[in-house]
Amino acid sequence: MKIHIAHGRLTTRSATADRGRDAAVFSLSSGALGIRGELEEDSFQSGAAILSGFFDREPIVYGENAYGYPQYNEFSVYTPNALGFRLFWEGAEVRPGGGSVTGFEQTLDTGDGTVSHRYTALGPGGARLRVSFQRCVPLDCPGLLVIRCRAQPCGGSGGVNIRAYLSPGGGAEQTSSDPRKCSAAQGVDTQFRAEGERLVCVKTLTRSGNTAAAAAQCAGNGCFEGVGRDERGIYAAYSFQGGAELTKYVVYHRDEQTAVQTLQGCLARPVQEVFSSHAAALRARYDRVGLEAEGGELGTLVRYSILQLIMAAPAASGSIPAKGLTGLGYSGHIFWDTEMYLFPFYLYNFPETAKNLLRFRFDMLDEARARAAQLSYRGALFPWRTLSGRECSAYFPAGTAEFHINGDIAYAADAYLSATGDTAFLTQCALEMMLETARFYLSLGFFHEDGSFRINGVTGPDEYSALVNNNLYTNLMARHNFLCVLKWLDFLREADRPACGAFWARHHVTSGELDQFRRAAEHIKLCKSGDLLLQDENILNLEQLDLSAVPEENFPLLLHYHPLFLYQKRVCKQADAVMAMVLFPDLFTPQERAASFAFYDQITSHDSSLSRGVFSIAALDLGDEGAAAAFLEQSLRLDIDDLHHNAEDGLHFANLGLAWLMIVRGLFGFRLRDGAPSFSPKRTALLNRCAFNLCLGRSRINVRLAEDGLWLRLTEGDPVCVSVDGRQYRLADRQAIRCAV
Repeated sequence: MKIHIAHGRLTTRSATADRGRDAAVFSLSSGALGIRGELEEDSFQSGAAILSGFFDREPIVYGENAYGYPQYNEFSVYTPNALGFRLFWEGAEVRPGGGSVTGFEQTLDTGDGTVSHRYTALGPGGARLRVSFQRCVPLDCPGLLVIRCRAQPCGGSGGVNIRAYLSPGGGAEQTSSDPRKCSAAQGVDTQFRAEGERLVCVKTLTRSGNTAAAAAQCAGNGCFEGVGRDERGIYAAYSFQGGAELTKYVVYHRDEQTAVQTLQGCLARPVQEVFSSHAAALRARYDRVGLEAEGGELGTLVRYSILQLIMAAPAASGSIPAKGLTGLGYSGHIFWDTEMYLFPFYLYNFPETAKNLLRFRFDMLDEARARAAQLSYRGALFPWRTLSGRECSAYFPAGTAEFHINGDIAYAADAYLSATGDTAFLTQCALEMMLETARFYLSLGFFHEDGSFRINGVTGPDEYSALVNNNLYTNLMARHNFLCVLKWLDFLREADRPACGAFWARHHVTSGELDQFRRAAEHIKLCKSGDLLLQDENILNLEQLDLSAVPEENFPLLLHYHPLFLYQKRVCKQADAVMAMVLFPDLFTPQERAASFAFYDQITSHDSSLSRGVFSIAALDLGDEGAAAAFLEQSLRLDIDDLHHNAEDGLHFANLGLAWLMIVRGLFGFRLRDGAPSFSPKRTALLNRCAFNLCLGRSRINVRLAEDGLWLRLTEGDPVCVSVDGRQYRLADRQAIRCAV
């Protein structure tokens, strides 16, 4: 069933078709709590609520174990489900999927950040019952869920009865051969209790000891009739004469007492105040981002992506799983997605959130050091997939061997420092992380007899090419890592010599080590063949897989072909060398970038959600508007149209981050050069008139592309010098400047 997109709203008119996809697409979250788009009346057997930090742990069973293999997997688990309602009218239960129901619509409103559904139930003698539900997960009160239920009879004599439930919460956890799925939770203890109208459910995972609590209570115009229990869970029952209005307040927390106490305070807030306050908080965040994209459905999908990114931001130190809090796909794990695809949005809009994301990595630095030592390397190796800091990837060719994760984190740390000038964070966290990741790369690679620095046996972003030598992306990230350490140590030496000396002493830095960093960066091995940038040194020796001959039902390839088959073919899962071109375009000539784009465009399956958006940016850099527009549209529609057939497991958040990057980095050509913003705008017919804000240190600028050129305006803070197509401009005094493009 197609999702209708118009006027800032996403709407489905089916209560039964594509419910897995819709449960993800119509998700809401607050950074701490995610509520999937399940229907209140049909949610009892589903996993509906995800609480950040609530995960289980299980031993990894290997047929053949080996030294250094991760021994435990961590995976997110659904919390208690507080969505459930049952409605009774005219002696029968009313459900949206029932045969006597008409006019069903479920809508996500990107303007106020709410999800609602409505329908009309038909009764005897032409009687009708108009039913509506509306929910929000308030941004200004993490952990709170509010659901407003209304039922208005038109004709008939029967009253309305409503049961508001707390259920155990289950659903999508499963054992599957699909590596994108989540593990099955075992050893779950669920306890219910009631105190008057208040319902409490506590879910404990006996293997990990983690707990999640949900405390719920209703307010409305009905008569409370008592508490009951059935196979669905515990419920509070209410009866109504005439129209029914009932609002359920639910607080989720890892601690039961905190959940109950917070609920008491929330109940004092009228429901309309909760919704209005949430909408105001959302508008303030939209205003901060300032993103406008006029382009029909695609413009709305851009706004939808921004909404999901806003809602996913952790309130404190934490990170964002590959599926956010919209599903348990990939076990709720955190990957490089966060640093390379999500981080830029937060960095240039909500820098405090960006700092929290980096602090999450810093907090696991000791674990990363231990992992590097376990693998017989120096420095620190961050986990490929994790929740707590431990490596959870059992398949090392597409896990531990993806050593570029180190460079990705260092890249994000460098970007944060360059954009914010946060020197305190430099000495507290960032420089130490960059130093330890650089030390790892220096011990991972070696100086060849020809003088080049080589890194062998790695897997780049393309997981269909495993354990290769001199992956272009990995080597460039290592090079960047080395240079960052040298750059920021030089900066610290100039800015605060005593602090620099203390850092050297504390971390045993030597001039010889820095010389090695410099030499490795200068002589890093980059493989080329003429103008073609080689993803690795062996790619041209492989037989090309004809993607046009692969049956449509055999995509994604990873679910239908053994890894060894894919490793032996010239085929790419996603942007790899193309990602390197997007990150470091100045290192390559236009001819090299054009030849390489054409080559990888032919052999990339785009089985990863991290791919099409990157290709769109690369195409824009090359001036190929047709290819850019096609990739942009496919990327924006990826989950809405379920292009990867796993939207039911949650939204692809890296792809949502790419929505912002495709506009800001792609269409506007934004880059930060030596701490100053630079733009090289392009146009596409798909998105007309675009605008956005950028936060740079204490300054904020508005950037707008109109028919008469590029408009820049300083909206707050200190004057900013910018470059547009190589021409220099100074923004000051809130004055708008037009730049010809």
